[in-house]
Amino acid sequence: MSLGVILIQRQDRWSWLVSCLGVLVLVNGLIHLIQGFLLASYASGLASGVILWIPLGSWSLWRSRSWDTRAKFWTGLLVGLGLEIPLAWIALNAGGISAP
Repeated sequence: MSLGVILIQRQDRWSWLVSCLGVLVLVNGLIHLIQGFLLASYASGLASGVILWIPLGSWSLWRSRSWDTRAKFWTGLLVGLGLEIPLAWIALNAGGISAP
């Protein structure tokens, strides 16, 4: 994530990374929230997901949508989802929790 911030600051062509990282962070927080509901108990990362990651991811997507080009925004969004879906699937299955 730090490398992404450095690249974005140095060159505008990397600005799609804001929406990519935003969707990664947002979906990760949402997965922890959904996990907490499904397990009906505290799940690891639930508090940080709700307090930190969901707002940060939402804000990043909102900001990148307002100042980035449509093509860069959607590129970052699709790349982020393309990375998050398999990673979430692997993490959920490694922990013994099957994805719905």
